[in-house]
Amino acid sequence: MCNAKNKLEGKVAIITGGASGIGETTARLFADHGARMIVIADIQDELGRQVATSIGVGKCHYVHCDVTNECQVKALVDSTVQNYGQLDIMFSNAGILSSSDQTVLDLDFSAFDRLFAINVRGMAACVKHAARVMVEGGVRGSIVCTASVAGSCGGKRRTDYHMSKHAVIGLVRSASVQLGVHGIRVNCVSPHGLATPLTCHAYGMPADEVEKLFEPQTPLEGVVLRAGHVADAVLFLACRDSEFVTGHDLVVDGGSPTAKQPIFYSRHIETSDTDTIDLSCDSNAPSAHGSEGSKSNRLTSAQSILNEVGRRTGTCQALQYTSLVAGSKNKVPNMCGHEMMSFGSRKNHLNL
Repeated sequence: MCNAKNKLEGKVAIITGGASGIGETTARLFADHGARMIVIADIQDELGRQVATSIGVGKCHYVHCDVTNECQVKALVDSTVQNYGQLDIMFSNAGILSSSDQTVLDLDFSAFDRLFAINVRGMAACVKHAARVMVEGGVRGSIVCTASVAGSCGGKRRTDYHMSKHAVIGLVRSASVQLGVHGIRVNCVSPHGLATPLTCHAYGMPADEVEKLFEPQTPLEGVVLRAGHVADAVLFLACRDSEFVTGHDLVVDGGSPTAKQPIFYSRHIETSDTDTIDLSCDSNAPSAHGSEGSKSNRLTSAQSILNEVGRRTGTCQALQYTSLVAGSKNKVPNMCGHEMMSFGSRKNHLNL
């Protein structure tokens, strides 16, 4: 384990998108943990210089870099190695949100291409050139990318953003396999929604209102996700505490069920000839009711649905959600398809 107060002692790090939000918070945390030099790369020049100055001229340096330009990314990485001897950590964090709803039927490909140029191509350029100098220098480095919970589920809008974050996770998994032979670890962090300047601008709301918007989406009470929580996760992946962790998507979501499973667009579950559970396709937390009465329950996960089936049928009450993934002696549904479940002698249809 690393020293609790100096987990990055002597390390040289690059943080793209480091002038504000998660990047800025991570830069300050890296400095607190003894990083020898933190190079902030961004296109927000005034903000970037202010952050670098506030951290300390001898510990932090700002470089203008547009990650959509591979030549600028290469120059950033090469100048860092030339000036500070090596590169130990690349935190590829620069990214944007969709400029519009971007549903499949209304994709604006000019906006799509711009978002992919930053979120995917720019991310790949940072991984490529960081890995290049680490291999050349024999550095067993750490590369961390900012993905999102949107990279593990679908959405009703911002299709391009969801696609881009799926791509980041795929990049991390492939790069981790390819670079493991060099002792280079590649991981990503996937935060839930939080009030960064980028998010506040996209939603047109102040930070406190954005926090209120996202807070009900996680079951963890008494904590609001902030940039510091994500920075802590990045620190873990950057330092030796995670020296046997690679190819991992570290989700920082407060246990949000929507980040771990698909949105349910189901219509009904038949549990007997006289009992039907109807599921709304208009909410991440669909309502359920049976034909025997008007009582409604809020079902927020696959586990809740299965428990409701068990209550109605007298079976499978304790079936764990992990069984849906790993399988069990009972037939369980693939949550993205259509399959019959068999619990004891009762047959129940879960239509998805």
